[in-house]
Formats: sequence, structure tokens, C-alpha cells
Amino acid sequence: MAAKETPEKKRMALRLPTLSLENDISYRGPLSCRLFRFLGWICIVLSFAAVMMELALSVNAENETRLRGWISAIAYIADLSFPFLLIANFSVILNNTEGYRKQLVKNGAAMLGIALLFLLFFNKYLLGTVRLVSAVPDETEAEVISMVRSTADHGFLAFNIFVDLFLCTAFMFFLSYRPKRIFTGKAHIVFRLFTLLPVAWEAACVTLKVLSSLGQAVIPADFYPWLTVKPPMTFALFVAMAFFVKARELRSRRSGKTHEEYRLFLQTKRNSLHFSVFAAAVMLAAGILDYLVLEYGPPILSGGDPALAVRASGALLAVGFGNSVILAALSPFMLLYSYTRRPGNSQADAWIPVAGICLLVLVFFQGTYQILLTAKLPKLGLTNIRETLQTVFRSIRVP
Repeated sequence: MAAKETPEKKRMALRLPTLSLENDISYRGPLSCRLFRFLGWICIVLSFAAVMMELALSVNAENETRLRGWISAIAYIADLSFPFLLIANFSVILNNTEGYRKQLVKNGAAMLGIALLFLLFFNKYLLGTVRLVSAVPDETEAEVISMVRSTADHGFLAFNIFVDLFLCTAFMFFLSYRPKRIFTGKAHIVFRLFTLLPVAWEAACVTLKVLSSLGQAVIPADFYPWLTVKPPMTFALFVAMAFFVKARELRSRRSGKTHEEYRLFLQTKRNSLHFSVFAAAVMLAAGILDYLVLEYGPPILSGGDPALAVRASGALLAVGFGNSVILAALSPFMLLYSYTRRPGNSQADAWIPVAGICLLVLVFFQGTYQILLTAKLPKLGLTNIRETLQTVFRSIRVP
């Protein structure tokens, strides 16, 4: 005869995730993963536009009045690029539409591609061109790096957002993936410890940025494309969401449910709402904490010394504190978000990055053209232009 279920066991059962589609809730947020991915790429394009505007200011200070307000507004909006893409990628993992490895390959390939393009541009074209016109070619690299450090905020450039996405995906992979051949059984603990690798990468980038801002280290240009772009508070946000999902999985397994049943529960609107509520709460907390760290951190770290407070404030700004405050503004929209909402025509998702890259190229050429228009370049007569072009054409040798 089966043992009678006690009220305590009934309450425990109610507190466990309901692994059934039959008693699912009806609410599904109107905002989808595709919309967040689209908005993320728009923010990337806007951030690149802000970079081109900064270049315009560097060649002609007369643009300050016209562009500075736009740069500040665009930079504020552009900080949402990573949260949007982060949530979209997280949703793909929860939906199981793409495996962890596919996400790792996509983000890793994008990270590697941008890094190689930068290294090719910097080492071959930029340094090569400067050597051609330099009176002292042997000192070209040191001079160019010194110029970059003097113009870049805190002495370094951080621009490869796919480094952040790759680290977050790798963390989720090592935390939740179930190995089938190696690291099985008790050895899966070793696999879980690999989550420390992306954490160590993030910590190393934060350390280098702090040392660079304090003038205690010079980051080589070849390291720029491997630096994280977004604030550590955003990485902490992802870690919190990853542990939220993992904790629910462990709770499900302890209740006697299988992994397949848990995967079914992930497709419910109930779990989607739970995830959105948790993400909204963590975003709000991260935004508030980010503000408090930047506002009250420097006086505490400096012990009341004004000079040390300025240096501490610079170090915090260098690693991105202050840029996560916007997460608090984004948090209410998470209550309207549902990772289970899947718009029609799934092929459209693949075209969003392609369209984003095309827009980046367009912004680059249009921005370069506008910079040349506003730059105070010496005017050449038609005769000089013709002679210059003739010289170029004569130098071309057809093999």
C-alpha cells in the first residue's frame, strides 16, 4: 500500500518546478529573442558611429559643438548592445535550438575574425604605411603605440564585443553541458572546473585595464582585440543567470525527474516568466550596485586622499564601472520578454548579423567620407591631382 502523502510533501512538490505542459500559464511576453538580437546589432552599429564621430573631432575640433551631444547620447544607448545580445544568446541555449558547441563556434569564430582583421590592419597596413613615410622607420611601432595610448581612454583600446560573448557562452557550456565521451561519471567535476577559465580571462582583462589606467603597465597593441569590452558587472549578471538555470536543473533532478523532462519544462511559458522576472531583478540590482561602486568606491579605496580618489575613480572607469547603470533601465522590459516566443521565418535570424555587418561597412565609408570633408586638408589643383594619379598608375606593374 502506497504511503500517504503528507502536507509537507505536498508543499515541497508545489515548490518544485512543474514539469508539465498541461498546466502551463497563458502569459507569454510580446518581446522575442529576434527583437533583442536585432536591437543588439543596431546598438553595435551606433557604437561604431560614435567612434567615427570621435575621429571627426580629432581631425577638426570645430565639430565639437555639433557632435559632442550626439556622441554622448549614442554612447549611452550603445551600452545596451551586449545585454541585448547576451539575453538573445542565452535564449537560444534555453530553447535548445542550437547546441552549446555551435554557439561556441559562432562566437569564437566572430571573435577570432575581428582579432585577425585588427592585427592585419595594425601590423601590416598601419605600421607599414607609417614606416614608408617615417624618417626613422625603426621607431615606427613604438611611436604608433605611444600615439594610440595618448589618444585612447585609459591607454588601451577594447572593441571586440565577441570576446565577452565567447566567455559567457564558454562559462555556460562548462557549467551545464553534459559530456558523453570524456569527463563522464565523477570526472564531470573536472569539466565543471573549466568554468574558472573564462572567469580567469575576465579577471586578467580587468587587472590589465586597471594597471594601464594607473600607468603601471603598457598593454601591447596585439592584446587589444582579446580584451573584454563590457563591464565586469555585466559578466556577473550572466553568471547569476547561468547559476539560476543550473540550480533549477539540479532541483529538478533531486525531485526524481529526468533530464529530458527538464528540457520539456524549459519550453514552458511558466519557466520563461520565471527567468524574465529573475533577470529583471538581477539587472536592477546590478545597475544600482554599479552606481554605488562608482559613487562611493573611490573615497573608500583612497581612505579620504583626494589624489588617490581620482586615481581610483579612473581605475573603476577603465574597467567599465558606471556603464552598467543602464541595466536598471532595461530591467522592466525583461518582464515583457519571453525566450519561448518564436516568430515565423526562422531564416530571418541568420540575416540579422549579415545586415549588421553591411551597416558597419556603410558607416565606415560614409564616416570616412564625412571626416575627409571636415578635415582641413591642403587643396590641390587639377594638375597636381593628374600628376599624382599618373605616378600611381605608372607604378602599377601588370605581371
